Amino acid sequence: MSSTAPAASPGLPASVVEARFEELVADFDADRVRTMLAAAPSFEHLVELAAIDPSRLPADIDRLRMLKAVDRAQGKVDAFRMRTLLAVAGEEWSGDSELDRQVRHDIGVMLRINKNSIGAQVARSRRLDQDAPAWLDALDAGEISLVHCLVLLDETENVTDPDALEQIVARALVRARRRTAADLRGI
Repeated sequence: MSSTAPAASPGLPASVVEARFEELVADFDADRVRTMLAAAPSFEHLVELAAIDPSRLPADIDRLRMLKAVDRAQGKVDAFRMRTLLAVAGEEWSGDSELDRQVRHDIGVMLRINKNSIGAQVARSRRLDQDAPAWLDALDAGEISLVHCLVLLDETENVTDPDALEQIVARALVRARRRTAADLRGI
């Protein structure tokens, strides 16, 4: 019997009391996951989600809800990482190649990531921040995924007209909130 389970009631074996306790905990976890899905994702939710054992949730639908809550929390983390990366590397290129190379090197060493990969991540973060800030906000809110953002960046890479880009970004965000990232291809 676990130390968190209540003592056995007279006439009931400890295993029955413990099983009922486990059911109550699982029900509480499922209710908490449902509550988290109704609210904007937060880092507090991520901590709470990490404390829930998905295999102990009472039904498959609750496990699917858990997966959705984790996915939304991941969007919050991804947006936070992009914004933090921009805080380190700068929201815009400094114009100094040597400084840019040094910053990429420092970030790469700190994160154990190749500086070229960091350069691509910085470039994507800057483009998203500058060209599609609503997308970064939607990622932060758990409404879309990082993959949605990467598809948008890929699909709009050669769009040079600022007005056309603004229209594409706005239309695509409405679509991204309802569809898979693959559905954004060819926007």
